[in-house]
This record gives sequence, structure tokens and C-alpha cells, in this order.
Amino acid sequence: MQQKENLKEKIRTKLCPCCGGTIKEEAIKCKHCKTMINTEMLANQDVYLKTEELTFFKKLAQMYWLHPKSTRLDEFILENEVLTIKTKSGKIIQSDLSKIISKYTEDKNGNYVFYIQDENGNKLKFNEVPFTLSDEDWELIKSILPLEESKMQKVNKVLEWFS
Repeated sequence: MQQKENLKEKIRTKLCPCCGGTIKEEAIKCKHCKTMINTEMLANQDVYLKTEELTFFKKLAQMYWLHPKSTRLDEFILENEVLTIKTKSGKIIQSDLSKIISKYTEDKNGNYVFYIQDENGNKLKFNEVPFTLSDEDWELIKSILPLEESKMQKVNKVLEWFS
């Protein structure tokens, strides 16, 4: 019982200014209402994220093999406002963050599928695969990319209203 109390003391929280939900003090995005909280923290921040290899059982649980290498994220790097994204197949896209066009859809499990295009028309697609990065790292990616809903995502939302 005392261990739980000690753990709670170590995790510092605050209230979301929009919905009042309890979130971690360093949260960038509210986990309850999905509102961006700490956007000023992202300004001029360099980010380096490298996905980890999953154990056999985590791969099995994620149906990992259904995601081709070309759509599995390997590295996500933001350095001096230049974004570099590399997939497991070695495909790379690199551009100024301000010139990136990014859209998303959600798969049937609620994970994002990201569609990225640079100013030269080069395209790259990658999937959010749980456990390859922490939930916080996936949220960081979502907060960095200037995301727009894809047309299909908008159509799906409209269809949900009628069901």
C-alpha cells in the first residue's frame, strides 16, 4: 500500500485547462479531450525517436507481420526545424517541417496511419504500431506533425453519425 502512495507522490499532475481532467505535469496533449497543452514546449525542440524491435509475442499480439516494412516507422527526427522520417524498408523523407503536408486516418484498432508529403511531392506512409514507441512518443509525433484528417476519415465520421 505504501508503494502505491510513494508512486503517486513521484508522478506530478495538473488539471487540463479545457476539460479539467488530470494529466501529467509535462503532458503535451490532454489524454481526455485531446487538446494540445504545451505547444510552446515544442518550439525549437530537437526530437530523436527510434522504434524498438518487438519480442515475438508482442509482434504476434500486434499482428505485426500485417504491416509491411515500408509502413513501419524506424526513425523520426526533428532537428533545427528539419524533419526526417525513415521507415524500416529504408525509405526516407526529409524536409522543413513547415513544408510538410501530413494527413492521417485511423485503422480499425484506433491506431493512426500517417501520410506524409514533402514540397517535391515525395510521399511516405507509416503506421502507428503500439509498443514500438511509448504512448508519449506517439503523442509527440502527432503533436509535431501538422495533421489534417484525410477525406476518408471525414467520411467515416459522418457515417458514424448515421449508425
